[in-house]
Amino acid sequence: MTLFGIPAATLLAWLLTLAFLGAGVVNALGRGTIKDDFVRWGYPRWWNLVTGALEVAAAATVVRCKDYGHVPPSIGLTVLSMLDLALIIK
Repeated sequence: MTLFGIPAATLLAWLLTLAFLGAGVVNALGRGTIKDDFVRWGYPRWWNLVTGALEVAAAATVVRCKDYGHVPPSIGLTVLSMLDLALIIK
C-alpha cells in the first residue's frame, strides 16, 4: 500500500519517529507538571532528561536503521496509551 508513492511502512515509521521525537523534547524540557509527575512516580526530579534522551535516541534509531518491523508494536502501544488517556480524561 502506498500514499503519494510512499510505502505505508515508511510513512508509519516517520510518524513513529515524529512521535518519539516530540515526546522526547517535551520530556527533556520538563516544563510544568512533567518533573512533578516523574517524582510522583518515584523517579528522581531529573529523570525527565533520561526519558527524553531515550525517546530521541529511539527516534534516531527508527530513521537510521529503517527497521520497520518495530513499527506495528509501537503503534499498538501508542493506541493503547491514547485509549488510557481518553479514559482518564473522562
